[in-house]
Amino acid sequence: MRICFVSGIVVDVDWLVELKALRDQHGYEIAAVVASDEGPTGDRLRAWDIPYHVRRLDLGRDRAAIYDAILDLARLFRREGYDVVQGHDFNSAVLARAAAWVADVPVRATRVLGTVHLEAPLSRVLEQATCWMNTLLLGVDYTLSQYRSMGVPPARLAWIASSVDPTKFEVGAGRGAYLRQAFGFSEDSALVGLVGHFYPRLAPSPWTPELMYGRCAKGHEDLLRAAPEILEALPHVRFVMLGGGVGAEGRAHLEEMKDLAITLGVSDRVVFAGAHPDMPAVLRDLDVCVQPSLTENLARATMEALLMERPVVASRTGGLVDLIEDGVTGLLTPPKDPQRLAAAVVWLLRHPQEGQAMGRAGRQRVLEKASPQGIAGRLAKQYQRVYDQSGGRGRRVVRWYRERLLRQGLRFVFGKLVWATLRFHQPPRSLPEHVNLFLLASGVAEWGPWILGLNLYRRWATGPFGFLSADGSFPRQVVRGASKPSAGSSPTNS
Repeated sequence: MRICFVSGIVVDVDWLVELKALRDQHGYEIAAVVASDEGPTGDRLRAWDIPYHVRRLDLGRDRAAIYDAILDLARLFRREGYDVVQGHDFNSAVLARAAAWVADVPVRATRVLGTVHLEAPLSRVLEQATCWMNTLLLGVDYTLSQYRSMGVPPARLAWIASSVDPTKFEVGAGRGAYLRQAFGFSEDSALVGLVGHFYPRLAPSPWTPELMYGRCAKGHEDLLRAAPEILEALPHVRFVMLGGGVGAEGRAHLEEMKDLAITLGVSDRVVFAGAHPDMPAVLRDLDVCVQPSLTENLARATMEALLMERPVVASRTGGLVDLIEDGVTGLLTPPKDPQRLAAAVVWLLRHPQEGQAMGRAGRQRVLEKASPQGIAGRLAKQYQRVYDQSGGRGRRVVRWYRERLLRQGLRFVFGKLVWATLRFHQPPRSLPEHVNLFLLASGVAEWGPWILGLNLYRRWATGPFGFLSADGSFPRQVVRGASKPSAGSSPTNS
């Protein structure tokens, strides 16, 4: 069986460990399609002798460019004769599933590594419009429940975790990171740590889950707001934020959090330590690890903390509940609830024996669910199951038919995205406003002029309720009272 992983993520090499395990343990022929062969991804591919191809893996906003990118991938998949094509991040997964469908690849899989695209209105529209092309969708319980709500049959769904190499996180008498000495904390200080980068605040948008409006996904703000209550109960606690700012906006958010610590009066108890190269050493120093994410799949930081048998407090969200069973492998609290977060941290610090027991149980759960070798075995089993059920591969008539359907399908998807975008920003309140949305969506899909005739379409669209300028160009005011969108906008990227 020939397997191809498709990933536009340049810096994340965890999936390559699973790909190598599929080759070394199960005898599959493996290959990869990547957006770039620079950095750690390319280094690992070459070091492990994994053949790869570099392709455009960004959706962008140009329908013609997306169509060409999908056909280019489809030609590659046909030429190489892959039996399995698996996409990872949102952009590459959408392109890979469409290309594999056109190429009639038997197993068309998507490995869902994050949940934001299933929670935000517009990316959910795009996912729902394309996920039917998959013969296999892989994710944790929360992810699979989202696909079930879209009507995906259970036979196309399978549970699988993200993987982490447990050999790097051995519990024992290893060297710590000396955080107390480095930051001047006393030896009897209790250290509460949050491992997570500082990402930009997200503005309200159809590409953003409502829970995350104006917030960073990792929940640093919630731990800071919980800090005064924790310190009132346990004055010897100190807080360590481990992670750097991602991009200029992420660094600005980091500075905001430092200002918030000053405002809350806890700046002398909180350290913003930046990224650290030796996470096992850091985790040995922490008494409690906190993951107060607003949205999350299976956070790598949480899995690593559990492998080091650290007591964990996590948000009851996304895939975190697949690892953290409340009261068994850690404690769960609602997202965006600093008071409940504070109570959980205080409880663990006051009950160290129970916390240690949860840590031991957590390590065992990660070993059972998330080792690269175990994940490779589950993948192989699912690939074989779906392949055995497939009706063949590479059928020329099917490829010819699907390639021509793809162009019309992209028109439909673009129109649907424009419709959903406008409804989000300016919900229609009357029949003329509904007509406006229909006209714009059908115009982007190029169906309006075809159905009505170009002249009638333009007269209607440029009339008193229309959306086009007098010369027929886009845009004009879309619906009455709505702001003017920028020229040429038709969002298709998250």
